[in-house]
Amino acid sequence: MKEQTERTGFSYLRFFISFVLLVAAGLKFYQLISESIPPAVQGSIFTFLWEFFGDWRVIFFVVEFEVLFGFFLLSGVFRRGLWVLSFFCFAIFATISFLKWISGEGSCGCWGVISVNPFYTAIFDLIIVALIILCREQIDIRDFLRRATIELRLGFKLNLTDSDKRRLIAVVESWLLLSLIMVLLLFAMETQHDLLGERTTQPNGRERITLEPQNWLDKKLPLFGYFKEPIDESSFVENIHTVILVHSDCPKCRKIITELEHQTDNNNNIVIIELPSKFTTKSIKTRFQIFHLDKEKDWFAVTPCVIKLRNGICVWIKVYEK
Repeated sequence: MKEQTERTGFSYLRFFISFVLLVAAGLKFYQLISESIPPAVQGSIFTFLWEFFGDWRVIFFVVEFEVLFGFFLLSGVFRRGLWVLSFFCFAIFATISFLKWISGEGSCGCWGVISVNPFYTAIFDLIIVALIILCREQIDIRDFLRRATIELRLGFKLNLTDSDKRRLIAVVESWLLLSLIMVLLLFAMETQHDLLGERTTQPNGRERITLEPQNWLDKKLPLFGYFKEPIDESSFVENIHTVILVHSDCPKCRKIITELEHQTDNNNNIVIIELPSKFTTKSIKTRFQIFHLDKEKDWFAVTPCVIKLRNGICVWIKVYEK
């Protein structure tokens, strides 16, 4: 005899919910390996909570949960239990998005690299909650929870058909394989933004980044992707062996550059990275090639800072303290 779940709309709605979860998981994971995670807005009573959810380990856990949940929804195994879990899950999602909205957060964070106003995400989640209620399973929630509690106490029993068992095994194997791939990608593609330094959001909404070059030793130069000018990263990694961080209005920076100009005949292996200055718009005059950091952000660093590179890896760093 077929279960009542076959006669409810949730049998079809679960595919849409699975799609939403897997897309959200994919976008969040892509952000983990490619972009910085925006800092939480300071001053809200929920700031500590958003900082917690902004930790990459927490985000990765959420990605794992969404992937596993999405796979189970696709499989159709434990549909009644998944209906209950879907209801509570999106109710929680809606609550978090709403709290982020009233906290002044610019993005809900649900969609990773795609910034979406938390208010719109909360509405979207509430619509899914409403659809889940409309497509309710033919079950009594209290009876369902009571039976689940009893089964857990007496020893959980899986009354599954052979078909359900095969789908359950496929879900677990697929999730474990994908999890292994994601972990390997996290290790192989070390995120650059985690190395940059301290990030804060200023009252005017601009992001302030305080560079910490002392933490870059034996790491890939984390400034790729932040240059104002277009750059061929592969050519940079192959040909550049010295990088100098400077401010155009810094006398010591000018002195270091002048000394290097006299010490080397090959100007193509040294580049200057100039941080935006609030006091002057004129760049330092030099024979070396100059790159400028993105002016959409406020950059701070102790300069001059000389960095020796080997295949794009920082192998020697000297910061000239004031």
